[in-house]
Amino acid sequence: MIKETFNLPSLTIIDLYILLIYGIQTILFINMIISIYYRIFRKDKLVIIDNLKKRKSTINFYLLIAISALMIFLFNPFNTNNIEVKDELKSVLFTASITQIIFLLQKENNSL
Repeated sequence: MIKETFNLPSLTIIDLYILLIYGIQTILFINMIISIYYRIFRKDKLVIIDNLKKRKSTINFYLLIAISALMIFLFNPFNTNNIEVKDELKSVLFTASITQIIFLLQKENNSL
């Protein structure tokens, strides 16, 4: 009888927090895609478009708080532990900045 062992990778609190930020970014990105679709193809659905704008602003608010808390933790000058910025962390900060640029471009009336 062959017995296989399945070991889950050990996730730290920072790894779980990064996964949470990825989740918020994904929700915001999906909401932005739906918002762009309605603004281009369904201009007559003004109530839905307004609800999507409000939801997008709320999600973005929480994403900014999460990213700011992460940056405070990472770049705290009083922290005695050396924190190495891994590839996952770099990708979180990179995708957050791209998402913010897209969000800010959508705030203009003449943009996406």
